[in-house]
Amino acid sequence: WGLLQAAMVASERQLKRRSGEGCAETIAARTAAVAEAEDGLRVGVAASATHETSASVSDTFTARKASRIDSDGSINSINGREIAMLDTSDAEATETDHSSLSRDNHDEDTGCSSFELPFDVRYVVAPMVGASDLAFRLLCRRHGATAAYTEMLFSSRIIKDPEYLRCKLQTCEEDRPLIVQLCATTVDDLVAAGKLVCPKCDAIDINLGCPLPQAAEEGFGAWLLDREHWPMLRSMVRELKSATRIPVFCKIRLLSTVEETVALCETLQAAGCALLAIHGRRRPPLGQHRLFRDTPADLDAIRQVVAAVSIPVLTNGNTQHPSDVAANLSFTKAAGIMCAEGLLRDPRLFEVGHAPSKSASASALLEYLHIASERSPHEISQVRGHVMWMLGKHGSGRRCTWTHLGPFSAEQLRSAIVGAESISELETIVRCTLAP
Repeated sequence: WGLLQAAMVASERQLKRRSGEGCAETIAARTAAVAEAEDGLRVGVAASATHETSASVSDTFTARKASRIDSDGSINSINGREIAMLDTSDAEATETDHSSLSRDNHDEDTGCSSFELPFDVRYVVAPMVGASDLAFRLLCRRHGATAAYTEMLFSSRIIKDPEYLRCKLQTCEEDRPLIVQLCATTVDDLVAAGKLVCPKCDAIDINLGCPLPQAAEEGFGAWLLDREHWPMLRSMVRELKSATRIPVFCKIRLLSTVEETVALCETLQAAGCALLAIHGRRRPPLGQHRLFRDTPADLDAIRQVVAAVSIPVLTNGNTQHPSDVAANLSFTKAAGIMCAEGLLRDPRLFEVGHAPSKSASASALLEYLHIASERSPHEISQVRGHVMWMLGKHGSGRRCTWTHLGPFSAEQLRSAIVGAESISELETIVRCTLAP
């Protein structure tokens, strides 16, 4: 109950900011509004405490804690007590021993062939502006991801502003293999930026998929896919590869026809591209990118491209549930799968044997907050965003809905998260929302 009151403080703070003159609704009034949740929360905490005394759950906590201790003895995730508070019976069902489901067996089930690359690209975290932070990449790696992209970085800013690169490209020894994604409008800018980032990564990806109006105005991303730009794309791949001596990847969208897409991919392959990541949607009309985000990806087109080229291809799109991972790989025969929003909602999407549940969401969220608190500096706005995604936020503004609300109304939960000014405040909100 004390946690709930603390969470309301963040909500109250945000409402006061919006009103400009304070909010008439006090914490006491809000407490009364959710008083009916008090008994449920107390029962849940008591039940959790009872669970902790049982031998079977104690063994589970011991195993979990042991699995999260690095070779140097440091605990790299949340401890048993934190998990205990949020575990429910369906969480115990997900603790089944999956030792028989080895990574090799998992790969055989997909029907995918292997390709020669210097690292594993079977399960890849996509580049996401404002969401591909170091803490999130590490979280996904601990739960099955074999490689991860940074968010898209601007080559021109890397060259001109050393502070931009320092802030945007945060990494560590655990964060490998790492692919840095660059956008550029000229070959010279791309090569210059590539030379600066290559010591910190294992490959560089050229962004040829961004559909935003800024990309159209400046001439990068998906707006370089038109055939008139192909000679420059060949030069970009060839010269970047020569200057950095590490693999060069390209992330593209489908063109108007499969034949045109294959022709582009063959052009990039001939220039020295080592891997293609294909977003299974076509470039939307200028300014209408938001209207096309929820349309299904064309995996059949990706399947045809995979059959036509000899370099590895990552399929990207239509991956929202763990079952989609193997199904999409099997259908497309791609070398690997890249996922964005599916991982934002469930960072354990690639984990073998993972069964989504409320307790699994709680565990992942607390683990993310723990990593973020250790990997300073962090942007609190990014952390807020991940909390919203993992709590199942859909839509925007006051009309948004949530998969997990706990004792809050939709507006209270949104205000509490936006008003939170620290990771500890966000952790309080998460505990209240996902408590059994």
